[in-house]
Amino acid sequence: MVSNPVASRIGHAQHVGSLVRPEDVVRDFMRPLSAQPLTPAEQADLQDRVARLVRANVKLLGRTGLPLTSGEAPWLLYLSALGVLFQTDPSGFAPGNARTLPWHRLDGQPTTPVVDALVIPGLVGSLKPTGESILPIEKPVLTVADELGLRGPTMVSIPSVLNLAMGYRPGLTSQTLEEVFAIATWVMVDTAAQLAHLGFTIVKVDDPIALQLGDPKVRAELIFEGLDPDELLERGALSDNRILQTIKAEGAVAALHLCNGNALGYQIGDTGLENISNILPGTQADAFFVEALPYLEPNWELLGLLPRDTLAVLGLISSKDPQLEDPKEVIARITAAARHRDLASLAVSPQCGFASHVLGNNLTADEQAAKLGLVVKIADEVWGKPSWR
Repeated sequence: MVSNPVASRIGHAQHVGSLVRPEDVVRDFMRPLSAQPLTPAEQADLQDRVARLVRANVKLLGRTGLPLTSGEAPWLLYLSALGVLFQTDPSGFAPGNARTLPWHRLDGQPTTPVVDALVIPGLVGSLKPTGESILPIEKPVLTVADELGLRGPTMVSIPSVLNLAMGYRPGLTSQTLEEVFAIATWVMVDTAAQLAHLGFTIVKVDDPIALQLGDPKVRAELIFEGLDPDELLERGALSDNRILQTIKAEGAVAALHLCNGNALGYQIGDTGLENISNILPGTQADAFFVEALPYLEPNWELLGLLPRDTLAVLGLISSKDPQLEDPKEVIARITAAARHRDLASLAVSPQCGFASHVLGNNLTADEQAAKLGLVVKIADEVWGKPSWR
């Protein structure tokens, strides 16, 4: 089997990034949302516990053999970095004008109110960068990896610009959609460049929004407001590619993750690559993470549209259900995908993060560890062990 240049750097066993948090960390993260702000002493204590959690996550991933990350332990939500990088109300975001994308359960039952919908704050006034950086928040991953002598790849995730642009509503801001994309892309390009330059092996762009632009209900709402969902997708793809090109220019692996969202076992939609097939051939991603839902076999043929050397990372292990998958069934799905893309250019991972939302999913830390271990076991069986293990 001819090796893939990306897989040679990062391996065939991957994960999306976020890991479950202890109950006490979740509780204190949630307190400000219920009008119970932490005291300075409590905030300092929380930061200390988060720092210890980052260290524990790096050790877990190093022991398992997966790319090293913070587990997104410092973040309330995968979108939180946008609150650091861009100004908030009154010159940026306003929750009162939010766009909501309802969560739903895989079994069709109602969601609980705490995760009723993914809320994307509406953009008002003028979008402005804060000038702040997320480097101090993510740098400890590299520090801990160095202290522990871990040799595997490191990874950091940032939200795509489309996550922010979905809050755009005509008439609420003096800026045009083009201006919003231009400002936001400039900031995220700079952020990605800094993270790559800092030394992360993989810088990954997370986007659960692109797939939703193919949902008939979402499209109808956007069109009613005077927005063109196809223009949003096209501008989002152009923005992603600028960020990904910058990551590659800095010498890191540029990754893109598309999914249907993730919170307490719920998801936003169940749309597939069919809705975005037109952007696949032009992606600048070195590694393209695609979610495979357990009840919906993806159209693997579409993987053939990706550039030849792009590593297609198949999210075949559920991060929502604690039940361990049958390795034989997962390998059978990999084999099916390999009919449309060279096996060397495939990899395996969980569907999404284990805690993209601070509340995480209905898995314990031990169940999560078993899932991560299964990813590595399957990858080793199909492709063999990477050089650093």
